[in-house]
Amino acid sequence: MKLSDSGHIKPSVAAAYSDDNGPLPVHPHTQAALKTYLANPSHAIMLYGPPGSGKAALAHTLAAQLLGTTPTRLGNHAYYREIRSTNRTISIEQVRELQTFVSRRVPGSSAIKRIVLMYEAQDMTVPAQNALLKLLEEPPADTVLIFTSSA
Repeated sequence: MKLSDSGHIKPSVAAAYSDDNGPLPVHPHTQAALKTYLANPSHAIMLYGPPGSGKAALAHTLAAQLLGTTPTRLGNHAYYREIRSTNRTISIEQVRELQTFVSRRVPGSSAIKRIVLMYEAQDMTVPAQNALLKLLEEPPADTVLIFTSSA
């Protein structure tokens, strides 16, 4: 992750998330954990924090880093998907679409080729949770799932 010594995401990475308060601050323990994760990413990671804590921006930046792109270009990446709740619900249909997305072959030789970012994972219905379980138990080798949660 491109972080400054003061624990902030450098402006070149955080530009899409800058506000009147400047770049997104990152706690030193979080910074160390993210550096460790980026050096050897597992198939899934959960970012937990209260609403407004910056976990969504951090997740978005992490996804961009893993795919070797910038946060502003991430939305146009062919092998990146976001899942957001609708009316505080993530449905089984959304998880089934995700399963279809991760079942497709992805060209290239990089270790991480595909990222799925699910915002507010606690909003999944029980059937959606059950459908996601198989993917978590048998993840594709080239895919990283990033979850955020505030509950």
